[in-house]
Amino acid sequence: MQDSHHDSLIPMPPPFLQKKLLVVDDDPTMLRLIKLVFRGHFAEVLSSEDPHEGLRLAMVYKPVLILLDNDMPGLKGLDLLKQLKEMPSTQHIPVIMLTGNNGENTVKTALKYQVAGYLLKPCDPENLFQSVFKTLENSR
Repeated sequence: MQDSHHDSLIPMPPPFLQKKLLVVDDDPTMLRLIKLVFRGHFAEVLSSEDPHEGLRLAMVYKPVLILLDNDMPGLKGLDLLKQLKEMPSTQHIPVIMLTGNNGENTVKTALKYQVAGYLLKPCDPENLFQSVFKTLENSR
């Protein structure tokens, strides 16, 4: 199947305008930044500073993609990723880790749980934007 080229100034295909993005990060500044980057490109950008609430939001709203920090109090992002990938209702959702943790074990574990991408903080907003939409295009 051929992919048509989009010469539009809008880098995102219209189907994503009906979808939700979920961001789970304990840093409220990071949540605000990500909401700004993706405002107008999704129907809604859901966010949570609490990983347990993030899991609940993923199960209830079935976002098209999840951006996930690793180092959070209460539940590590990798543990949340593992839970998401073990549940039939959420295992299909692509997850991009967005974290300051680039430890070898962390990266290996993320890959083991089929993370769709791994971005290090601080992350350039344009890189984040491009990574999200490339992942979404590849998961269609």
